Order: sequence, then structure tokens, then C-alpha cells
Amino acid sequence: MGYKMLAPFDVFKSIALTIKYHHIQYQDSLEIQNENIPFASHIIHLADRVDIFISQDEFILNQKNKVIDKIRRKTGTIFHPDVFTAFETISNADIFWMDINNIRLGQLLEKINFSINFSLSVDNILEFALTMSRIIDFRSKFTASHSYTVAHLASFFGELSGYSEEKCKKLMISGYLHDIGKIGIDPGLIEKNGPLTDEEFNIMKLHTYYTGQILHELNSLEWFKEIVNWAERHHEKSDGSGYPYADDDSKLNEGVKILAYADIVTALMEDRPYRKGLPIEEAFKIIEQKISPHIFSNLFTKIKQHKEKIQTLVNECQKHTYEEYNENIQRKSFFYYIQEIFSLMTPLSTF
Repeated sequence: MGYKMLAPFDVFKSIALTIKYHHIQYQDSLEIQNENIPFASHIIHLADRVDIFISQDEFILNQKNKVIDKIRRKTGTIFHPDVFTAFETISNADIFWMDINNIRLGQLLEKINFSINFSLSVDNILEFALTMSRIIDFRSKFTASHSYTVAHLASFFGELSGYSEEKCKKLMISGYLHDIGKIGIDPGLIEKNGPLTDEEFNIMKLHTYYTGQILHELNSLEWFKEIVNWAERHHEKSDGSGYPYADDDSKLNEGVKILAYADIVTALMEDRPYRKGLPIEEAFKIIEQKISPHIFSNLFTKIKQHKEKIQTLVNECQKHTYEEYNENIQRKSFFYYIQEIFSLMTPLSTF
């Protein structure tokens, strides 16, 4: 599934092929005739196994020889001999093991040369943003359709506000990315069968902060500034009681307000672990009585005139994403891929 997510993008095609085969055993790779297995796949395969063989309960240098021996015994069948030769050479020094056990992600990224130059169309960016939203939302059946629906509602609300086609696409991109910060939130909170406690809600608030941190580098590009601004502020309120910035109406542009309403409508109309999705009449009644007075009531006056269109759009988005989600459950490959990603991460909210 990782391959399928990246393959449509020309710039990622070689990376996608590497991911596709990064679990292939060396002896099996010799039998494949119709496709060249990237040597990088064998490198990642060995690196992945080294990480799994290292125990967190034992001092790293005490494991050095055991890990090398495990890899050695499976070289020629599971692992590529040339990759093992390189691994054996560099792993002889203790500094190799000290580094992999202590180096932080930021330090590792500083060692990488990111000076690549390629062009992306708006539609390419839309596709990539959708891919990123799937990684977050497909962790739970209760969020499977969330960002997809938010993105399409935001684009529609943009149309109602007279936005250009390009700006509506920006709203859609922001909708896809608005919850990317949930990568740092314990999925157990999302799956909780009941309302969050005050303490749990405070942890959940971190997702907007993480969204801003993850998308921060995009702020260096003028075209993305609105997208980042809308995404990281989608829980702000006109009375200043929102988060994470506590901005009031004087500091919030219409794009933020549009994304906020797209998020609220979506959330009320989708299933939660402790309740079914609400009918649009009930959802809009809650918004009008309890939410709209605190978040941009003038915009809601415009939105509520289009209930039928909104209902249709929500139904279409939910149907589309649930079909894709269920298809991936049957394959199980997507969830193995996701499990691998999150097994290598400590939830950011624990720091």
C-alpha cells in the first residue's frame, strides 16, 4: 500500500518501488524476472530487521555481537550478501551502535541533503495531501472519512463565498491536512467509547499545534501560507475561546472560519464510538444553538441555506471513503503498513 500511495507521483516513483519490495527476502528476489528489485530495498530490509532485533531492555553494546550474528546467519537467504558486507564493516565500530541508539530524528535529518528541485501542479499537491490524510484518518473507522469530507465541504463553502477555483482547491488541501497533527496523538483517544475527560481533551488539543509544526516549513513558500494558517487554526473561535492561539475574530480570516465549519459539520454527521452520526437537521440545530454564537455566526447563516447540497456531499464523501477503507481492511496490507509506521514512533503527546 505504501507503494500505491507514492507511485502516482513522478518524483516518488523510484522511492515507491523501493518501498514496495523492502520486505522481500533475498532468495525470493532472485526468482522475480519481470521487475528489477531496487538494491535500496535490500538495504532497508536489513536496517528494518536490525531495529527489530535490538531490545530496549538491554544496553545497546551488550547486544552488538548478537544482532550481527543473527543477520549473518540469514545472509544469502533472507538478506543480500553485499548489504551484509557493508553492514558488517560499519557495525564493527561501537560508535555505530551508540549513534543508532541515541541519535535524534532532527540530528539525522541534518545529515541528509534535501536540495532537490521539482515542480508540482495544484492537482499533484491535492493528490499528495489526500494521501497524507489517509495515513492519519485510516487508523480508525471512525475517522476514515473525516478529512476527505472536511476538504470537500470547505471547497464548497469557498464556492458559496465567491472564492476562485484555485482558492477552493487551497481550502481542499488545507482540509486534507488539517488533522495531520493527530499523528502525534494516541489512537486510543480517538477510539474512546465515550466523551473525553478534561485531561484527555487537553491532550487532544495538541493536534492543532502538531499540525502547525509539521506544516511549518511550507510557510516559506507564499502559495502555502494560507493553507497552513487555515489548517492550524481550525479550532479557533471568534470570541477567543478556541485553541491553540486563542485568536479572536479580529485575527481570523474567512478561510479559517470556513475550515472550522467544515470540520464541525463533518464531525457531527459522522459516527463516533459512542454515538451514530447525526441527521443534518439535528446537527444544524446544535450548531445554531450552541456553537454558531461562538464561531462566526454570519458564515453559518450562509451555510445553512444549502442543507440539501451539504447532506448530499457528506453522504457521497462518506460512501467513497468507507468503500476504500473497507477494501484496505480486506487486503490488510494498508494496516500492516500503518502499523509499521507507528511502531517506530512514540506518540508526541507523551513528551
